[in-house]
Amino acid sequence: MTQLQENEFKRSLGLRIMVQRQKMHMSQKDLGARIGVSGQQMQKYENGINSMSPHRLALCAEILGKPVGYFYGDGEDGSVPTSSNILRIAAEIDQLPEEGMDVILNMMQNLTRVAELCQEVERRQKVA
Repeated sequence: MTQLQENEFKRSLGLRIMVQRQKMHMSQKDLGARIGVSGQQMQKYENGINSMSPHRLALCAEILGKPVGYFYGDGEDGSVPTSSNILRIAAEIDQLPEEGMDVILNMMQNLTRVAELCQEVERRQKVA
């Protein structure tokens, strides 16, 4: 595995952890404490900066209610996007206080609605 492939793998694994942790409304600090690391170290795992030991990954999987294979992209909705922009956005959002996350989520939902309306207008213009 090249260094580039290894870095991409770490980012992908970290993103899967981040997504599942956020779905469970758990902070990096909380998950880190449960696997025996600091919130800062958890952030490094999620951002793909540091590698997670197999033992800690197994603990994460158990806590987050997913099989270990999920974090490697095996089966069950394991296809988490891994573009660098998505990773950067997710990392920035994760640093916001809970109130900030609610504002961002609301804004993203509104943007999605606007995009859907724009697509509908374009579709209707093509039909007309």
